[in-house]
Amino acid sequence: MVFLFILFIIILLVLFSRIRIEIINFKFYSMRPKHTNNNYKIVIKLCVFTKIPILKVTITKLKIDKLILKLKGKIKNVEMKFLSDTNQIDKKFIKAMKKINLMIKRINLNIELGTENAGFTAIIIPLLSTLISIIFRKKVENYNRQFFRISPIYINQNLINIIVSGIFEIKMIHIINIIYVLSKKEGVKKNERTSNRRPYDYSYE
Repeated sequence: MVFLFILFIIILLVLFSRIRIEIINFKFYSMRPKHTNNNYKIVIKLCVFTKIPILKVTITKLKIDKLILKLKGKIKNVEMKFLSDTNQIDKKFIKAMKKINLMIKRINLNIELGTENAGFTAIIIPLLSTLISIIFRKKVENYNRQFFRISPIYINQNLINIIVSGIFEIKMIHIINIIYVLSKKEGVKKNERTSNRRPYDYSYE
């Protein structure tokens, strides 16, 4: 009975838990030597029953820089391992991304975009604005409270500046599903020909 009770509590926590990601004052400038600002924060919370936080992690630029230094020697080995099976990784990644249901609780987004061709810049700005609007309509809870702006810059150079703050949520059950998809080994289907079998093995001469 105790085991069943604990299992029931775990299932409840999984079903009603969410990961909340809060981005605070993140800025990206493609033309500057240091592309990002130093004072942004990314706060990740595990919340049960939607609003009760039980775990909190704060990420800053300083922490990211320290992590990169620690992992610098290991990155090459990881890259070689991934490159050995690139096609399989790509398929799993795409399949997992389709299962993400990220909800936008709050967004404040400002984008400045320029290209080497002024005519192309004038065309791409309304297209991107429309695309972002469509995404927001599907993902935001209250569209009227959200803000975004995308502005053209005509200097005959390719550049993009992004300033963003926002709060995003994803259900824990979706994260577990994504981990399952990424870790699942693809087996050979029942009637599928294996890769080392010649195509004419069962043909008549």
